[in-house]
Amino acid sequence: MKNFLIIILLLSISTISYSQNTIWGTVKDGGQYNCGYIYRTDSIGDNLIIVHHFNETVDGKTPGPVIQASNGKLYGMTTLGGQGVVPIPGPNSTTITTEGGTLYEYDPVIDSFKTIEHFNATNPQYPTGFRAPSTMKILEVSSGKLWCVFNVSKPFGAVSGSSPRYILSYALATNSLTPVVMLPSWTTPSAPGDNFNTYYTGELYKASNGFVYGTTAGYSSCATSSHPSWGLLGSVIRINPSTNAFSFIRPFPCSSINGRLPESNLAEAGGKLYGSTRWGGPNGTATFNGDGVIYEFDPATNGYNQKHAFSGGVNGGYPYGYIITANNGKLYGTTYGGTPYQNYPNGSGIIYEYDPTANVYSKKFDFIQNSSIMDIGILGSIWLKSSKNGKLYGTSQLGLFEYNTSTNQTRPAGRFNSVLNPNPIIELCRKPAYKINASYNYSLCANSFFKYDFHCDNATAIVWKHNGNPVSTQTTSTLQFNQIALTDAGTWFCEMTNECGTTLSPTLTLVVNTASTGVVTSTIVAAGGTSICPGSNITLNGNTGGVWNTGATSSSITISTPGNYQVV
Repeated sequence: MKNFLIIILLLSISTISYSQNTIWGTVKDGGQYNCGYIYRTDSIGDNLIIVHHFNETVDGKTPGPVIQASNGKLYGMTTLGGQGVVPIPGPNSTTITTEGGTLYEYDPVIDSFKTIEHFNATNPQYPTGFRAPSTMKILEVSSGKLWCVFNVSKPFGAVSGSSPRYILSYALATNSLTPVVMLPSWTTPSAPGDNFNTYYTGELYKASNGFVYGTTAGYSSCATSSHPSWGLLGSVIRINPSTNAFSFIRPFPCSSINGRLPESNLAEAGGKLYGSTRWGGPNGTATFNGDGVIYEFDPATNGYNQKHAFSGGVNGGYPYGYIITANNGKLYGTTYGGTPYQNYPNGSGIIYEYDPTANVYSKKFDFIQNSSIMDIGILGSIWLKSSKNGKLYGTSQLGLFEYNTSTNQTRPAGRFNSVLNPNPIIELCRKPAYKINASYNYSLCANSFFKYDFHCDNATAIVWKHNGNPVSTQTTSTLQFNQIALTDAGTWFCEMTNECGTTLSPTLTLVVNTASTGVVTSTIVAAGGTSICPGSNITLNGNTGGVWNTGATSSSITISTPGNYQVV
């Protein structure tokens, strides 16, 4: 049986509006499978679109923050789920089931997601007691080399639970994992038979001097004292990415009055690093606890100075989230506390400003839930400074918000669909994007209509090339011919350019057939397809005593219309 059909091709794909500058982030829960999702917005946080829903058993659950690597793609880890999660031997002869997790990649040019590693404790490079990836942001320490922080079991002498203690380096070129460092343990005279684990708190940061810095809980200048809790004061650590050499470069002073439990990121300003501690300082209900401090660390001298002690109450205390350096050289962050109102007698968070030059702190904004269209939510976190307008952007449980440091005004932006747990966000200059298709090869009839749209609407210039030569008559991401000619056959691709770079589309191969008369002389075989053009006809041979499904009994028939033809 032979199948004959006439093909007139019209391709159309739904379009989504893009812009060059975008904001990307993840949410730990919610989405189609309630396992979290990846989203993007425009350059000012509006027009939020979910681009990927996580599915626990397929690609993981509870995503952490994403980064953009030097290859332009996004990378992140989920802290749970994935494939191949198995029980492993734990400390003290216990058995612990790995929590799993994944390392994933997202290509913002073609909107393509893929899982590149399932963390299931079967890899021999994983540390003893491996549990899962941490929620800390990945650091691209050099081109194509990602440093990922993982949780291991047995924090502070316990036999279960986990803490972020281990760094693995993932090479994108070889898809291989290499150990970097395990945080050392520490002991005290009061418990000489036990080791107390340190664990990472603030994110890893590669400073302008080339070293990687971070902060820990556990270990301090008096970590070996008779009181184990003093080890909770924390430390600043340094890693040489060339040698992986590790050191507790600045253990926190033994008096909690100088700060305790550093948890923020490290912000660099004027050659110094700035961070905050969750507790400690001279203020608060107990000196050991305190309301937290802002500190300064000098990488040149390893010097530590407490710069501001939070006082709690209306002026904020217990800082959380990031510290961001704004265009005015001042630092901005968020804390708990603030002006009391309604059901929040202790306040619902503030935005603060700290001027490192003048050493001046001030509260700038109270997060207040007002159930209006301008409600930005409560307990918001600031995550980034826009490279375009200099404004700061963050998230609350309602969605994204914008903060203008010049006017001290806020504005609600993209909204989440429920009360969720957002992660830090990043800004991405997005190269021209296009939609991929299953096929780029087409056989066409001369003078027929043809249209193919790559659906790129964030390019400022588009150049189509036919057999490698520019064509001035095709100026959009849509290649279109109202009556395609024989001379249009060959290869076609377009160069799409904007301020972020140039993207090359896949190559289309077009075959253009002219109208002709043909004869099929071979014996009829199993069903197949053949294309003929309008105005053409073709003769089929092969009937030796049967009946064509057209009713003819002749040995051959001539056809010019599409359909299925067979001999019974």
